[in-house]
Amino acid sequence: MLRHFTLTLLSLLVGCGSVLAQEKKPASLRDFPFWTAPKNPHSRAFVPGLTAALNLTPEQMQKIEVACNETIDKPEAKVKGGSGEAVAKLHKQVAEILTAEQKKKIEKMNDLYAKVLAKVNEDFQPDFTSNKGNDDEIKSLREKMYETVRETFREKLVGVLSPDEMKAVKKAAEEQKKRDEANKNKTKPSK
Repeated sequence: MLRHFTLTLLSLLVGCGSVLAQEKKPASLRDFPFWTAPKNPHSRAFVPGLTAALNLTPEQMQKIEVACNETIDKPEAKVKGGSGEAVAKLHKQVAEILTAEQKKKIEKMNDLYAKVLAKVNEDFQPDFTSNKGNDDEIKSLREKMYETVRETFREKLVGVLSPDEMKAVKKAAEEQKKRDEANKNKTKPSK
């Protein structure tokens, strides 16, 4: 009898522990397009983990997810012509969720990205000109150019973000890489 009681109590404690662990698990946010790139007003993160620099609270992440569910995730938003209105509404709601400091940080990073992109594009322009008509080489140059943009942007972030923010970005990028690797091995359901 005592053994049965002990086992029952132990299983309850283990169950409660897993519930508590789930509650303590940090909230995550989908790859939300906070950023603005030239010709792309709602861009995904310029480099993996960048959203971590915003120091979003779990409450903010939850509110953003709710806003996504109420706008872009609705079936009517997925039909032709319905997404533009839903996206506009979503970004208005998210702007109300973010703090003034977070908005300034987004603006700084958007400006930094635009400057990096312009400079790298300028540096690559002679190569694009000399290889005009060679589609394979142009494709290769574009890939090199965008990798250079990402690397240069990462380097320049050090002057914009605090050391703690840089650590958060690096950690989030590593976590994203692990998720991407894990998802790469999963088979996609057939339609």
